[in-house]
Amino acid sequence: EMSRALTAGGAPGLHYYTLNLEVVTMGILDELGLRVKPDAKISELIKAHQGEKPWTAFEFFPPRTESGVNNLKARLPRMKAEGNILYGDITWGAGGTTSEQTMDIAIAMRKEFGIVANMHLTCTNIEASKVDEALSTAMANGIRNIVALRGDAPAGQEKWEATEGGFNCALDLVKHIRSRFGGEFCISVAGYPEGHPDKISVVEGGVASLTASEKRRCSVSVGPDGKELVQVCRDADFTKELAYLKEKVDAGADFILTQMFFDTDVYLAFVEDCRRVGIMVPVVPGIMCLNSFGGFKKMAAMCKTRVPADLEAKMAAAQESTEAVKKVGIEFGAEMSRALTAGGAPGLHYYTLNLEVVTMGILDELGLRVKPDAKISELIKAHQGEKPWTAFEFFPPRTESGVNNLKARLPRMKAEGNILYGDITWGAGGTTSEQTMDIAIAMRKEFGIVANMHLTCTNIEASKVDEALSTAMANGIRNIVALRGDAPAGQEKWEATEGGFNCALDLVKHIRSRFGGEFCISVAGYPEGHPDKISVVEGGVASLTASEKRRCSVSVGPDGKELVQVCRDADFTKELAYLKEKVDAGADFILTQMFFDTDVYLAFVEDCRRVGIMVPVVPGIMCLNSFGGFKKMAAMCKTRVPADLEAKMAAAQESTEAVKKVGIEFGAEMSRALT
Repeated sequence: EMSRALTAGGAPGLHYYTLNLEVVTMGILDELGLRVKPDAKISELIKAHQGEKPWTAFEFFPPRTESGVNNLKARLPRMKAEGNILYGDITWGAGGTTSEQTMDIAIAMRKEFGIVANMHLTCTNIEASKVDEALSTAMANGIRNIVALRGDAPAGQEKWEATEGGFNCALDLVKHIRSRFGGEFCISVAGYPEGHPDKISVVEGGVASLTASEKRRCSVSVGPDGKELVQVCRDADFTKELAYLKEKVDAGADFILTQMFFDTDVYLAFVEDCRRVGIMVPVVPGIMCLNSFGGFKKMAAMCKTRVPADLEAKMAAAQESTEAVKKVGIEFGAEMSRALTAGGAPGLHYYTLNLEVVTMGILDELGLRVKPDAKISELIKAHQGEKPWTAFEFFPPRTESGVNNLKARLPRMKAEGNILYGDITWGAGGTTSEQTMDIAIAMRKEFGIVANMHLTCTNIEASKVDEALSTAMANGIRNIVALRGDAPAGQEKWEATEGGFNCALDLVKHIRSRFGGEFCISVAGYPEGHPDKISVVEGGVASLTASEKRRCSVSVGPDGKELVQVCRDADFTKELAYLKEKVDAGADFILTQMFFDTDVYLAFVEDCRRVGIMVPVVPGIMCLNSFGGFKKMAAMCKTRVPADLEAKMAAAQESTEAVKKVGIEFGAEMSRALT
């Protein structure tokens, strides 16, 4: 309470005497909405997962170029949303070469895209002090999940060597994290169902010389000399591998991520082996997405992976066609995923290679892909039939009971209105942005309504806009109304927020620049001109041009005299030019401000077409529920009110039911005329 009062009074900041204790301090920040909550631990998310469908996770690597990073960031919100992933995994880069990018992308995953980040950390080319620095940076940014690995040898170095002042192995790294940071992090470690590649060697005696367990995990291929090449991790080494894995778990690892494999039975046998030696943490299968024949052969050779004969044959037959290879990759990935789930795998962790066609294709096959809302522009184009489509716009109530009442109405209004979409406003002055997001998500997820979510420039920085759009995208919302917005309550004139946008045009440009074609964007159109540009005309109606007469508002002023207001032709021309700029920048359709004269709308559409605006111009029809609301809205928007409507509303004003009857009759009459 004190902090709010201090802030309202102009205090430059809030300095708390904590007494070295956190419950009250952090509780205050909770109350103020200032506490930065860290990511949940993946181990806890795995335990909490419910339902018959398995959870999914995607692994990415840090690109080496700026354009590669931008491409990945463009995919992340879409892949998160459609994959409905439990977490996103980001590697440290071969030889520790991309550690900075790893950290940057992990932070972006969490802060920009709302993805629980599982950040790899290796022992390659890194001292203990740098590890502590990386972990502290991760912690400061809310990252609480680490994959602790030894890592690969740097490029050009045949054998892995420890760095002076660093760690000798992943076990040392796990121990250090637990010693230095306690239980702050969820730690995952690597498991090798076929044995670590360093321990897989050529068997001179062939398959016949192997034990039964070795035969289950051996790799058989054709060597450079054209003869059969058998490779395996011998039982003695595999036993040591399991003992070492148990040491990592006993030292504090919370779950295991496996190296890639192509034979489901190898994974299932590995889990059995883990349980046999007392490793009881989840063993998550790592599934390699097959995107190219060359990549498949390279990875299989490098990791010395067992490749089933039928997969080898299918990939070889498809190798001349990228599309055919991807088709095999999708079918094989889906088949393997089903077998793993049936075998009791706790979830499905996909090595995406930063690509989405095969990854998302697998989820399509499994029925796990979350399809986002259709774009309204496409729904408008696809609409058929003599009857017009309808849409309903709602505003976010300020109270919990108001929200509950709205949610109770939504399914009924959706069903009986057969609406194409539901529109939810951002709230005057940006005051109800959180409720807008919550209701938009509920529209889609709870009620199956295509949500068209308003987003304004009022009281919001560009970073918050990106956050809102990423959240929308992650929840399958693909339709945005880009608006400047109204001035906050108590502020007479609209002003841009520092670090934000100056107008709706800037917002449209930003969305297209940042998110490409991911969203359908609608913008506001003003058939009578923007209220800010509508002014009193001293010379009355007689002084107006023909076009101004069509859209002017005539009412009785406070002094009892005729009050004429209009957007003059010069300003209206500028309004149309600005509207065209918004459309040219990427707006897909126009939603009009309210009007009460159908001819005003029809003239506006003609004007739009005349200046080259060819997108749909959707009329916004105000439903008249009360006399006071009608008068307030008409005055605020300076709207032209036909004399017969004015007379009917005035005659009915003493009766709510009578006003609603006028509202129904007028709304129906206007809708017929518009159609």
